[in-house]
Amino acid sequence: MNITQVFLIAALILLAVALLAILLKARRYKTYMEGLAKAVDGSAEVLSSLRTRIYLLHAVHNNLKYRCSFTPAKNNPSEFAISLYGSFPAGLSISKRKKSGRAAIRTGGAEEIQTGDADFDKLFVVRIRQGHSSRNCLELQSRRTLISKLLNRDDSSLFSEGASMRVVFKGIELEEVDSNVLREYLDRMTELAI
Repeated sequence: MNITQVFLIAALILLAVALLAILLKARRYKTYMEGLAKAVDGSAEVLSSLRTRIYLLHAVHNNLKYRCSFTPAKNNPSEFAISLYGSFPAGLSISKRKKSGRAAIRTGGAEEIQTGDADFDKLFVVRIRQGHSSRNCLELQSRRTLISKLLNRDDSSLFSEGASMRVVFKGIELEEVDSNVLREYLDRMTELAI
C-alpha cells in the first residue's frame, strides 16, 4: 500500500465519521423538538435545504398561535426564535445593548428612541420604524419590566410587527429550552399584546 492509498482511506474514514456525527446531531435535535412539541400539545417539523436545517414547532398558547424555530450553529451562533401571532405594536425592535456600550448598527428606516427610564435605556437599544407610533407602548413600567425579563439573555432581541411578535435568542442550544421555559416566555409575550 502506498502513501496515497493510506491518505485516501484515512480521508474516507474521517468523512464517514463527520457525516455520522452530523446525522446523529440532526436526529437529536429532531427528537428533542418533537418531545417539546408533545409537551405543549403542538406539532414539529423539519425544513431542510442544502445550506441549513430548521426545526419548527407549531402550537397554541392562551388561544394565540405561535411558532418556535431552532437553527443550529454552523458559521454563526445557533438561534432559537419564538413567534407569537396576535395584536402587537408595529415597527418596534428592542435588543440588548452590546457590552461595549455601542448601539447596534442602524437598520433601514428605524430610529433609536429613549424611553425615559435610565436603567432600561442603558440595557436596551429601542428602535421604532419611521411612520409607526409604538413609543407609547413602553410608557408603562410594567411593560418595560416584562421586556427586561423576556430579554434576559445577553444576545436576545424582540421584534414586534403588529400581527406578530418575535423574540430571538442567539447562542442558545435547543436543550436549554424546556416546556416550562417556553410557556413562561409565551406568558410574557402574551402580556405585551395590545
